[in-house]
Amino acid sequence: MGRKAIIILVFILISLFSLRVLSQGGIIEFNPKDFTFKVNFNPPQLLTPCRHISHGVERWNGTGKWDKSSGFRTTSTGQAVYCASVQKSREQEHPERQVTLVDIHADHRRRNLGTVVEYNHHCYFEERWDPVYKLASSEVCPKKKWWELFF
Repeated sequence: MGRKAIIILVFILISLFSLRVLSQGGIIEFNPKDFTFKVNFNPPQLLTPCRHISHGVERWNGTGKWDKSSGFRTTSTGQAVYCASVQKSREQEHPERQVTLVDIHADHRRRNLGTVVEYNHHCYFEERWDPVYKLASSEVCPKKKWWELFF
């Protein structure tokens, strides 16, 4: 490879690097006294965007709604306590899912000439699983290699 080809190759590489730096908001300063370049480049620009739990949830790949009723019972357990126990049980069955109580209500009836009151608690849930995290650049993302700045 001749001297002229090497000079052209170096010029092309410097041009590509300069375009990349300038397109990413960097500044290139040339000092004509000693023919040096000073490059001010913001390091966060070197971060590759990635999906990470710290970026928050963009959407869920799976969602579902379901309900559970206690059946008529004479116990004094309130509906909130019953629904919390159902929710906890579901979360233990499926720890990868986010289970949310959406609504609760109760029906009641009287038996034995009104001396016994029975309650039927209804709990309505939504659950989500398989989160897709937001695409963002942060310190948890891998950094670009120096040669990736050229391409």
